[in-house]
Amino acid sequence: MKLLHVIVGFFLLTLAYVFVLSIPIYFLWNWLMPSLFHLPRIEYLQCIGLLFIIMLVRGFFSND
Repeated sequence: MKLLHVIVGFFLLTLAYVFVLSIPIYFLWNWLMPSLFHLPRIEYLQCIGLLFIIMLVRGFFSND
């Protein structure tokens, strides 16, 4: 039972981490990219996808 609590806690912390990190990316993208490069504004779920791609390219667990 304790292992289940650890797994659920880790999942919830990871989910909160992704949602909190995507907020600044969302606001910075919608503030800078349309005016500088004439790119479209993005929705919040698109921002989470963008964050996921950034984590994959950069390496989610890298210490560099």
